[in-house]
Amino acid sequence: MGLDWCEPFPVGEEWFRFGEAGFFKVILDGEVTHISQRRYLSGTLVPCTPDGYGEGAMISVALRDPKMPAYQAEEMLSDLMGGYYAEKRSVPETQFRTMSYQKIRQQTFAEEYVCQG
Repeated sequence: MGLDWCEPFPVGEEWFRFGEAGFFKVILDGEVTHISQRRYLSGTLVPCTPDGYGEGAMISVALRDPKMPAYQAEEMLSDLMGGYYAEKRSVPETQFRTMSYQKIRQQTFAEEYVCQG
């Protein structure tokens, strides 16, 4: 797609302060394990920890025009995912992991609340 990806850097690096819109991919052991896009990258990846993507995970970023309409950015993300799927015949390993973590956190909170209540 002609995106200009930066050199990968460790997940959780505090110096990650990109403020522009863009795409990012998480790489673990040479394999892309997650692909996403954000309107504002600044601060969105800093809270990511190796626990979420695996020890030694790296992030690479490709900036995009912040004025690009949201639907067009989502279409580009869809194309990136489609290209990945066409090559690997699966989705990236941790693509939906954050959704699972959110569900687990909600269940744990609910269980703690019921047990204490």
